[in-house]
Amino acid sequence: MSKRPLVEVESTSLEDPAAGIFKLSGKLFGDQSGYDLLEKIRDEIKEGRTHIILDLNKLTMANSSGLGIIASVFNGTKEVNGSLTLVGASEMIQKLLKVIMLWDLVQHNDTVEGAHAALKNP
Repeated sequence: MSKRPLVEVESTSLEDPAAGIFKLSGKLFGDQSGYDLLEKIRDEIKEGRTHIILDLNKLTMANSSGLGIIASVFNGTKEVNGSLTLVGASEMIQKLLKVIMLWDLVQHNDTVEGAHAALKNP
């Protein structure tokens, strides 16, 4: 019997070929599912999706390794002059990102639609 991944991911493309949305649910830890997510996003960046939107509305928890995955996505987008936008981060996730000084570096929005609109009108 296979074990259910801690973080589940639904990825969506937008009309904008430079943007991609990843809806996360569950727990973002340094397990195989977390690193699979990172690799998937890195592949998307290589394919030209330099603006990544992470929808965290259904993310219930993250540990230091999970925060490291978010930081790696941020670094990956910056390397290609792109951006990372976080949507719907819970108060707990916000606090953790503030502790590692990442919250003020990434863009954030209340909705995916708002995040996408902000990409069109920087």
